[in-house]
Amino acid sequence: MKWIKRGQGLLIACCLLYIFWWAQTFRPGTVVSWTGGIRGVLLLLTLASGLVGIVWSVKGARSMPPENPIMHTKYILMGGGIFYVLMILLTYVVQKRPVTTELLFIVAGTVLELYVLNTVQGNGYISQNHYFLLLGILLATLFLSMCCYKLYYSLSAKTAFYSAMLPQAMFAAFMAILLALLDFDEL
Repeated sequence: MKWIKRGQGLLIACCLLYIFWWAQTFRPGTVVSWTGGIRGVLLLLTLASGLVGIVWSVKGARSMPPENPIMHTKYILMGGGIFYVLMILLTYVVQKRPVTTELLFIVAGTVLELYVLNTVQGNGYISQNHYFLLLGILLATLFLSMCCYKLYYSLSAKTAFYSAMLPQAMFAAFMAILLALLDFDEL
């Protein structure tokens, strides 16, 4: 469990660092280097905390396969892959929106969090009620993140600037709630 908690903590840090990097780099009306000065440092910290957070979260989940999972891992992974392809088809082919890395981050982040959530519930670390509460929050995060992704290019520069930070903020909030409930349910 310690690896999951550490990984989720690093992923929260990754989301917050990304938001700060985005705010420094893409503020409307400014043109700056993505990697120059403090922005370069923030981007490296974002990438490092994200990669290590993913590895630690997966390491923790793999070290304790659930005995009675609500969803099997293979279905979570297959569902994520199918959803990603469908979203590419819908957003790029049908709606002519450019595919960007944010789509991958949104879908992969949802798959990872569903995997972690399924693992901690299947091992009794959170109650079934908390599982379904968190599942609802995660699905709302996915839905709202996809709305932000879809609408980004049709929004004013200022609104798009802020909407691009919402998915990271929502995923960070989800992980913080998950960590809080893990500690609460352990009492």
